[in-house]
Amino acid sequence: PKRAPFLVALPHAQQRGSLQRRFQGTPLEGRVLAKTGSINRVNTLSGYIEKANGRVITFSIQANAHNVPTRQMLAQIDSLVVQLAR
Repeated sequence: PKRAPFLVALPHAQQRGSLQRRFQGTPLEGRVLAKTGSINRVNTLSGYIEKANGRVITFSIQANAHNVPTRQMLAQIDSLVVQLAR
């Protein structure tokens, strides 16, 4: 109940903000609420996964000092989030 205002403010996968184009074609469309972050060679994603059974998973992923293209790293992070939801 106390976290509701915070959750409403987070970007939702496939709905708005920085997650609008992420998790397309996965079971998590519209079910990831998270904050993205990035600076040179660092990408982060922290938030919540709303599972189909109603359970909520809290996660935080940081890829630090990576040497792959940003788009590739974001895809890897998204893949990990999908695996967490299983």
